[in-house]
Amino acid sequence: MLNNWGRVPLVPNNRTFVKVQRKVGCYAWSLSCIIHVAPSYRLAPTMRKREHVFAALAILSSFIGGIALICLAVFDIKNYFPIHRILVPVFILGVIISAIFSVIEVRSAASKPLTTKS
Repeated sequence: MLNNWGRVPLVPNNRTFVKVQRKVGCYAWSLSCIIHVAPSYRLAPTMRKREHVFAALAILSSFIGGIALICLAVFDIKNYFPIHRILVPVFILGVIISAIFSVIEVRSAASKPLTTKS
């Protein structure tokens, strides 16, 4: 495609490739976020109940943040502005709460020495 600067590739107005690329990136990021948090639920068989609860809450909030990110990729800001305004804080809070529960879980596990069952 020729323009004033010579032969420069331009993105068409509909930008379908960029939209698909953004959606695939959002899907991959949310899936990797959930996969990163999920193994902490089964790390040690001697985990206390409190650590299991915090791990489950971290996975749940990570899942909520991931679903919100996927919905953000599907509902663009131009056509779905109110939905986009609601989903951004849901995504941010899901990720922040997941991080908080993960930190609490690790600190709780580190506060007591690991004992094995005989």
